[in-house]
Amino acid sequence: MIFSGKMLLKESAFGYIKETARDFRAITKAMRRNFCTLILIIIPVISSFSCSAKYTARSLAGRDTWTVEDCSRAIEKNPEDTDAYYRRGILYRENGYHELSILDFSRVIELNPSCPDAYNQRGAAYQRDGDIDQAVRNFNRALEIDPEYARAYHNRGITYFRAGDYDRAARDYTKAIELDSHHAEFFNNRAVVYSRLGEYDMAIDDYNRALAIGPEDVDIYYNRGMAHKRKGDLNRALADFTRAVEVNPKDAAAFNTRGTLYRERGDLTRAIADYTRAIELNPRSVDAYYNRGIACRQKGDFVCAISDYTSVIELNPDDPNAYYNRGIAFKQQEEYAQAAADFTRAIGLKPDFAGAYNNRGVAYKKLTQYEKALADYDRAIELDPKGSVYFYNRAILYREKRKKESAYRDFARACQLGDQEACRELRK
Repeated sequence: MIFSGKMLLKESAFGYIKETARDFRAITKAMRRNFCTLILIIIPVISSFSCSAKYTARSLAGRDTWTVEDCSRAIEKNPEDTDAYYRRGILYRENGYHELSILDFSRVIELNPSCPDAYNQRGAAYQRDGDIDQAVRNFNRALEIDPEYARAYHNRGITYFRAGDYDRAARDYTKAIELDSHHAEFFNNRAVVYSRLGEYDMAIDDYNRALAIGPEDVDIYYNRGMAHKRKGDLNRALADFTRAVEVNPKDAAAFNTRGTLYRERGDLTRAIADYTRAIELNPRSVDAYYNRGIACRQKGDFVCAISDYTSVIELNPDDPNAYYNRGIAFKQQEEYAQAAADFTRAIGLKPDFAGAYNNRGVAYKKLTQYEKALADYDRAIELDPKGSVYFYNRAILYREKRKKESAYRDFARACQLGDQEACRELRK
């Protein structure tokens, strides 16, 4: 029996929405919530636990279904029952009781200081507890005792990865593979590192090797799909995410990410269907609500978009982007008072949010609150002097207020910053 755990690495990037006074329509930039999954298999096969000849006769075979209570009773009968401490340490760690787990593995080490498995397991417990230095020390000790302990190299690689030391992580995964090339997670985890380093071809090669070992592992299809996506091969990425949901129809992350691919290809109907399925599987998925909100807005369904951003706010009321995007949807629906209120909330949570000032200025202008609109454009420009749309919108307001010289200056500045519409205004 192998105990395993999976760490989901989430990368997100928001592209804010550019709003102009030309037609008051939002131009949606890319807004992605992508996921990358890292499989962490950090526990050796329990039945193989044997630190020395002293314990060979009493393996854990037959005890792999023991509970914490079973182990405790065995320890009461025999305070030197190393296998019971070892098994209980694993159970404690898997249930989040890292300190108790460390105590049990420490007891194994007291009884047998030359047991590499116990150091490996204690290192894993320290790792789960966030103590990177202690984790590395324990993996190092396991490798001093057994220099060919592939799993210890692999686990130390995971620890380096979590510390952001990708080069060391890659070296440890490579060493683990050299010693034992029969584990899909070794190749998968090295591929995750390669992907982080931008070596997508090397990552894809490792994912292929991992799938040759574990062809039904949904996480590996998912990760390979992410590598293809980052490389720009959307067709192969789509195929991998489709395979992932075929292997595991309950994988909400795969549906969410496939939905983003469909959206980027312009297939909003399929995108919305995938986001909806992701939400059904995980009703607390902020990412899926965000993404469906984007797709609904792109499709012109502002009611759907407002509903989805409202769901994001309910799940995370301190997210300024949720208020901002709901404000955009309200503005597109010409509900300017609600839009202004949402932009105000976004600014309250993020005072340097230039885009929110700009869009609140647009909403105020529509509400004929010109002084407030001008103040918001001024603040947006102060925060982001290279935002051409802010100068353009202020120029429009100046022109409507018959301040021709000020309008000309702002059109000229917007043109210098690359706004072609402003350049056309200057030529009139």
